[in-house]
Amino acid sequence: MIIDYGNEDEQYRCRCNTTEFNEREIRKTWKCPHCNNPIEILLRINNKKYVTNRIKADQLKEGSLFAFFNSIHEILQVSVTNKNFIRLALKEYGGVEKDKDSFITIVLGSGEYW
Repeated sequence: MIIDYGNEDEQYRCRCNTTEFNEREIRKTWKCPHCNNPIEILLRINNKKYVTNRIKADQLKEGSLFAFFNSIHEILQVSVTNKNFIRLALKEYGGVEKDKDSFITIVLGSGEYW
């Protein structure tokens, strides 16, 4: 499984019960082990704070914001290249292919959430 993340400033929490987790507890599914809701990931990219979560590449939608190697890119197009890969057309970046089962970090919001 390929995952595009690895920020030492990341914090993991469940919005429903405000429980905080360590990465080992949630990295297989990126869901709360208590309520099964997506884990919110609080991180910094270029000194700006973001609330993100991780979803499988085959769940991505056009218009989502993709956190990719310390930058944020809007997903302009999602297409299936073959049965195992998804191609993403990213604004101001170009194209990138991801394994459909890989977890992708998407931005939910920014600012003083944490």
